[in-house]
Amino acid sequence: MSRARAFSVVLPMSLLLGGIASPCGAAPAEARPIGPGPIGPGPRPLPGFSVEVHRGLIRVHQRPITWSPWRGYIARAGRFPVYSRRPKGGGCPEPWYQLGPDAWACSGWLLPRGEGPTELQRLQDTWRPGPYLGARASRSSRVPFYPDLRSLSRGQAWWLRGDLGFVEASRIQLGGQSYIVTNSGGYVSLKRVQPQAPVRMASVTLARPGELPMVIALRETPILRSAEKSLASSGASLARYGARKARRGPRGEAEAVFHEGEEHVLLASGELVRRSDVALASAPAAPSVRLGPKERWAHVDAAERLVFAMEGAEPRRVMVASLGRNTPQGMFRVEQKLVFKDMQQRFGEDPFYLEAVPYVVFFKGDFAFHGAYWHDGLGSRASHGCLNLGMEDARFLFDWLGPELPPGFHSIYPTSLDPGALVHVQGRHRPRSWEPSSPRRPR
Repeated sequence: MSRARAFSVVLPMSLLLGGIASPCGAAPAEARPIGPGPIGPGPRPLPGFSVEVHRGLIRVHQRPITWSPWRGYIARAGRFPVYSRRPKGGGCPEPWYQLGPDAWACSGWLLPRGEGPTELQRLQDTWRPGPYLGARASRSSRVPFYPDLRSLSRGQAWWLRGDLGFVEASRIQLGGQSYIVTNSGGYVSLKRVQPQAPVRMASVTLARPGELPMVIALRETPILRSAEKSLASSGASLARYGARKARRGPRGEAEAVFHEGEEHVLLASGELVRRSDVALASAPAAPSVRLGPKERWAHVDAAERLVFAMEGAEPRRVMVASLGRNTPQGMFRVEQKLVFKDMQQRFGEDPFYLEAVPYVVFFKGDFAFHGAYWHDGLGSRASHGCLNLGMEDARFLFDWLGPELPPGFHSIYPTSLDPGALVHVQGRHRPRSWEPSSPRRPR
């Protein structure tokens, strides 16, 4: 590689998306840049000209200087339209290409083409990770992970513990053993990991106003009925993540009934379920900031471990999440969105190593919404601080919250005219007599 090309602002995926020593995988330091407006239609692109990403991810700036705020990263997704060109300068030895009103890229791996642009792929649509694998490793049963082929051939391993998650890219045989080649280019013994079947959805879509309050079961729970002075089984049960409408009290809250010291929720049908078995979804109160009638934002009820996709004052979807003891409270704005990201914290009391964490939406420093494939304990404290969601729920929220990810982009930062969506986290952890935990996560 030439000196100029080595200098260009391109990072390989394994480096850009790799290890961060933080609770959830830190957002870069420039997580709240200020600059022009959203990427979208501007002047006409240059005719008969385009650029294409040759390899890796290429950083996009808001202005044609390397020290301007970041706008995101683009990937190999087709030929990008170019609206103007500038010669090398601004801290980069390669030409600058304007990809949108506030999007400039400069890299030796951004190749000019003498033909027009193509339709760019939406990477959140086309990204299809391989099979998920994982393990839960203790201090006495650490899993050897080899970050590259040289480390494998020399037996130089990282000894990982805690929550481990990998995405299989391929398999190889070496020394009579089978190894998984992971999404990051590392190697792990097939004997030390197990297939993962992530939760796809743990949510309810709300089609019209007035559907709340409702209960969402965190484990299969019997539906009860009143029988004189006792409660008896109705013969039916509510499946895990199943939902039923609750009876509304005089102030709009769900009605509760106590029997022999145990709290139950009264359903709209007149039947009951145990309060400890369900999350109670109530209409969120309006935040203290002004919102547009169609503005999309997220409300988190940390006590119930529920995430609400909001449109103005109306909830549109309720999703069961896993939180951590250190999940922050307050009002925030989306700081960065990535289609996927590697996250790791190899040392400390609560280590983890997780590849290709999907649909990541950072909203406060290290803390983010994202999908979780390495556990199925949604509704629990199975998180290291982020808000873990089912895979399809994470994808839904990724698209719901602004800024919108443009075609061809792997990640996006907000600007002053294209701000990040509001995220309101409210409530404190409410202890339960039990915790919904996955058999893959022994406690």
